[in-house]
Amino acid sequence: MWHEAIGGRGSNDIASCLYQKILNLPNNITHVITYSDTCGGQNRNINMSAMLSLVTANSSTLQIIDQQFLLPGHIHLECDVVHAKIERAKKYSDIPIIIPRDWYQFVRTVKGKKPFKVIEMKQEQIFSF
Repeated sequence: MWHEAIGGRGSNDIASCLYQKILNLPNNITHVITYSDTCGGQNRNINMSAMLSLVTANSSTLQIIDQQFLLPGHIHLECDVVHAKIERAKKYSDIPIIIPRDWYQFVRTVKGKKPFKVIEMKQEQIFSF
């Protein structure tokens, strides 16, 4: 998560999050598969492709990244369920959200199969690919 002073919701912001996740994978991972909707503004674009190419070029162990796109109208991604749970929890909550950190703490309290792990992105982790 990040707030609007750190980044936006564009392709470089989303690619930067995925970049951080891939960089923190165990060293024995050689193949990664990503599943995306067909949103050109966030994940089906040159910035995401450049980031994925950069990762594979600079990794000594990661050899393949498959980027799978779901068909429009047939999309059900886990992140959509997560967003819905957060919105539903906020609707029934009296917890005040004053500053961005309040959102981070609130999301950590939302109940699910397992607690949400909130990683607070920093300005230096947002790149222009």
